[in-house]
Amino acid sequence: MLVLQADNGKYLSLIDRNSRNSFEAARNNTDSFGGNFGERLFSKTKHYHLNVPHVGMITVMNEMECLFKCCRSHLCLSVNMSPSKGRDGKLWCELLSSDKYRNVDKLKANKSSHYYCVELSCFNNPCKNGGTWQPVHGARECGNDSTCVCAAGFRGKSCEQNVTLSLDGFWPVGVALKGYNGKYLSRKHRSGIDYIEMAKSQKDSTTRFVATESNGKLMLTADNGKYLSRVRRANVDYIEAAKTYPDTFSQFTVHDQPDGTVALQADNGKYLSLIDRNSRNSFEAAKDNIDSHCKLKREIQG
Repeated sequence: MLVLQADNGKYLSLIDRNSRNSFEAARNNTDSFGGNFGERLFSKTKHYHLNVPHVGMITVMNEMECLFKCCRSHLCLSVNMSPSKGRDGKLWCELLSSDKYRNVDKLKANKSSHYYCVELSCFNNPCKNGGTWQPVHGARECGNDSTCVCAAGFRGKSCEQNVTLSLDGFWPVGVALKGYNGKYLSRKHRSGIDYIEMAKSQKDSTTRFVATESNGKLMLTADNGKYLSRVRRANVDYIEAAKTYPDTFSQFTVHDQPDGTVALQADNGKYLSLIDRNSRNSFEAAKDNIDSHCKLKREIQG
């Protein structure tokens, strides 16, 4: 953090003077105004660079001049700045149109840059379950204009509600289920039977299943309108999109896993699993214990 004190003993502060953001040696202490420019507004992340469009590129004598330029611009939300002066005795200063809160994936380590960001009052991310706090453009405080962008599978003001395969969630909801092999569960019509296989690299209509709940058990409906069900053929318990009306064979128990995946258990007590059968990624009620072949990653597919 940056807090500066002038030779008159006053702390440098951002002052609204005649509708201008004047920077003056005016405060006796570093309160929310006296520390506004440094203690409250900007934090410094050494040797990092935010790769977003800039609204200005200038050279300055010192870092405070650069930060002051950002404060004077309603378009500037953060700054990239050189860590040391060039041959001309100046620092380059890149005024940015966004900040790390909106673009966390674009903040990268970079030895030739320091990153300065407006420090928001909700610095601790209020969003749960991997959600990202995203204020509206220009916001420097948390408030009604800010929102949580939730990760797939969650909703709510703070992303606190699990809506995929949570038996306390919202119904119905469209979900896609990805296996450990990176493929999605999908319906495959073959020889008059709608098999469920873990075979699609990309989501399409056959990878979307509508999740509903009955008596604390999960039911999944495929794109053909049929419920997924355990069907025994030749001593194999296949999972097929086969039932027009749900019954015991189409109800599955959800087991949440520590890594965020889920495993499903059929009415015969077996866990649903990826099985390599005749070079096909068959999905069957086959395992006595949960292993990597049973784990499913949940994604919303509306």
